[in-house]
Amino acid sequence: MFIKIQSIYIARHYYLADLRFHLSRSMGPYVFLALYRLALIYNRSAALAYLLASLRSRVTETGLALLKVNLQAIVANYFSANKLVSKNPRPGRMFDRLLIVAYPTPDRKGLVFIKFTETFHILLLDPTIVRRLLRDYHLVLEPSWSGYALPEILAWTAFAQSKIFIECAEKDDFRLISELKGNLVPLRIGSGDWVDYGATSAEAYRSPTAKKYDITLVANFNPIKRIHVFFRMLNKITAHKPIKAALVCANFGSQRLAVEKLLSLHRHLEINYFVDLNTAQLNEILLESKYVSLLTLKEGSNRSLFEAVALNCPIILLAGNVGVNRDNVNAATGHIFTEKEIVRFFIGNPDPTKHPRHWGIEHISHGASMEKVLQAVYGSDYRTLYGQFFRNKVNSPEMAYDYEDALFNRKANHDCLNRYFSDCD
Repeated sequence: MFIKIQSIYIARHYYLADLRFHLSRSMGPYVFLALYRLALIYNRSAALAYLLASLRSRVTETGLALLKVNLQAIVANYFSANKLVSKNPRPGRMFDRLLIVAYPTPDRKGLVFIKFTETFHILLLDPTIVRRLLRDYHLVLEPSWSGYALPEILAWTAFAQSKIFIECAEKDDFRLISELKGNLVPLRIGSGDWVDYGATSAEAYRSPTAKKYDITLVANFNPIKRIHVFFRMLNKITAHKPIKAALVCANFGSQRLAVEKLLSLHRHLEINYFVDLNTAQLNEILLESKYVSLLTLKEGSNRSLFEAVALNCPIILLAGNVGVNRDNVNAATGHIFTEKEIVRFFIGNPDPTKHPRHWGIEHISHGASMEKVLQAVYGSDYRTLYGQFFRNKVNSPEMAYDYEDALFNRKANHDCLNRYFSDCD
């Protein structure tokens, strides 16, 4: 009992993050809508901010109806506020977060991907740059996080004469964008759909019986990653049978000390702990894993989960997660379980029978995802264009080409984009 109490105290920031999420999902939409109606009396800008907060908590019919009524005001407020901000159109990493995958020709526009919501905001500081890009390119937006009721996403509706495509891994985000019925076109893909399958082909098949870890969690030190739940589950499973686990953390977030205290407190568990691995090292851990799990309640379109699929490792998604495309966690790739179901599963039958890589190649590899995008953007002509004028992109973790040549390479991408950021039209 003392260890349990001590564990709860050490992990208190994790429990608080869980509480915030549950309150946000259950009460947030109604509390923020009430604040919206109250703020309309004295501050319309504050009221609109509350309306967006309500929709980020959870998409509701009332919230959607009010968004449609107030969309123009939200966008106008956003651009009005931007006029007060000092413009910096060429931040250091800007050109790494815009990727040309097709150059324009006399009879068709090219195609540019734009990654991360913060990049949208930087671009929208100067709408002239956006208009220049839209003159020659179709744009595909890849937001950072689920919850698309953000001014820097909705502001793209201001360019009403141009279709702008946006990746939506989470079904509520897809619903929100679809309901606007404007120039934003939702695509049911996300950042996890751009894993480079070509980089893992030679390594992807290992016998489950030869694998070292029964379960692996890939996380970081942000409380939303819910590492405390991983310890809690392992304790329950270990009470019935031995289990060997791997905990892999990117060196990001505020709770590293708490995690390492939890590891010290749970020395009876068989956990191998890794921090700040490079891609090759992470892939080796995934290859040695029977299952890879994701325990977050909300995030963006998680990439590490689907990197595991590329390495032929089945995945386990926590039921109730917001952000991951559940269609991609299916009979071929893994399981969607509650915490209790995960514990029962590993007590009962931990050896995997699924081999998800083949399904991943057909449906969520970088090639399959690019084909979906091209079909949405160019329609029936996409097959004649595909492979001839296009280059696939991958996320690893930033955007990159699956391979570079004289036409598609980092320098050529930077040089071409720089023309649109210059003062000359």
